[in-house]
Amino acid sequence: MKSKLLRVLPLLLSISTSIFAQKSYTGNEAADRVQAEREKANKIFYKTHATPAEIEKGITILKNSIAFLDSLPIKEMAPANAYLWSRRSDVNRNLATGYALLNKKDSALISLEKMYANGVTSGVVNFLQGEPALNGLRDEPRYIAIIQKLNNQKALWQNTAFSTQYRPDIPAAEKIAGLSLLWAQAKYNFANFDLVNIDWNQTYLDYLPKVKNTKSTAEYYKVLINFYAQLKDGHSNVVPPDSVISQFYSRPPFRTELVEGRVFVNQVFSDSLYKSGIVPGLEIIKINQEPVISYAEKNVKPYQSSSTPQDMEIREFSYGLLSGPPTEPIVFEFKNKVGKIINRTINRTGYHDIKKIKTLVYETIGNIGYLTINDFEDDKIIKQLD
Repeated sequence: MKSKLLRVLPLLLSISTSIFAQKSYTGNEAADRVQAEREKANKIFYKTHATPAEIEKGITILKNSIAFLDSLPIKEMAPANAYLWSRRSDVNRNLATGYALLNKKDSALISLEKMYANGVTSGVVNFLQGEPALNGLRDEPRYIAIIQKLNNQKALWQNTAFSTQYRPDIPAAEKIAGLSLLWAQAKYNFANFDLVNIDWNQTYLDYLPKVKNTKSTAEYYKVLINFYAQLKDGHSNVVPPDSVISQFYSRPPFRTELVEGRVFVNQVFSDSLYKSGIVPGLEIIKINQEPVISYAEKNVKPYQSSSTPQDMEIREFSYGLLSGPPTEPIVFEFKNKVGKIINRTINRTGYHDIKKIKTLVYETIGNIGYLTINDFEDDKIIKQLD
């Protein structure tokens, strides 16, 4: 009876393996499968007092993952799926850990070399240098060579040489270098030049004298923001550093909206402003003695990155209309609902009674449920939504 059972088990295993191999995967499903196998192996490698036999089991799991990645059509899908392609490097990195735990230095180094050859982000150098299991490889020339290559890659793509110290007015050479970096990043990475009627090389030449002529670091960043706005893409922006960001995004605690060609106050977040007469429904006629529409076209629109008229309208008349340096108040001419003109000078900052907008609000309107999400940057929204 026992011998019959032993003969049946290999047959069952063969059938199971055959069925599994025939399963059809998408690229992401294949990557997820490998990721799950990596997690199994890592649980073994990082287990306290894992035995050599257990570590060998983890290595076998990873070797099987490599075999899976080498199988057709998985291998054919990988070049078109970055998530799947990167799994090979990840598995080899984990294999290096397993081999190092067994003191199989040569196998560990081969795995690291395969990891690098497959292509890997420079950030992996932080993992390699912080992985205790690899301590025995630190002095190996092949390990040192891999770390050096990754550090060179990191210096190239993370632009560490451009991270210079803040000064109120950085040198002209740094300004030109910054403009050149932005130009190159877009030239070789921006995907939508076919949708933008622009000569990017000529635009770069046009902006060289503009950055040279800036008189401060803040003014320089204003030119850079305008430079990238030429791409007309809402996800291609220049974000100023913390040292000058307040010069661009300080604004009083109320919001505005364009409605049928006119600009109105639509939200007020300060009780003191509200009590002073700044209430929803006020129409803004002028800003700094200039008609509000022409003020926005001249001072706001050129610095907004947007690909659609609808998005540009919101950026120009809601997000950006009141933004500017914190020390520069805004001179308004309002008109109330009965037509009375109200002139008011309003500070951008200095308010101590700002009411925070709720991240998530739910209400019912008749038999309709209405959910408002005001902030996607607060982790609390996850629990609130649940």
